[in-house]
Amino acid sequence: MKDETAELIQIINRSINFHVIPNILVPCPVQYCDFIQSIIQIKDCDNAIENDGSRDVWGKFNGENFRLKIIKG
Repeated sequence: MKDETAELIQIINRSINFHVIPNILVPCPVQYCDFIQSIIQIKDCDNAIENDGSRDVWGKFNGENFRLKIIKG
């Protein structure tokens, strides 16, 4: 779990630092959104279901805006 958390933090930091929306391939996007909110404990975080079934996730991490696309894969 520590490795997954560290990897997620790196991805979020990439989104913040480079103003990009990284794609994250996971078996279950809904569970991964829960992981983002529970493990990282991001307070300002929300998500929406896209037409293709992926999740658009956005929020603040350490006071900075980030955005991710969670894709079933």
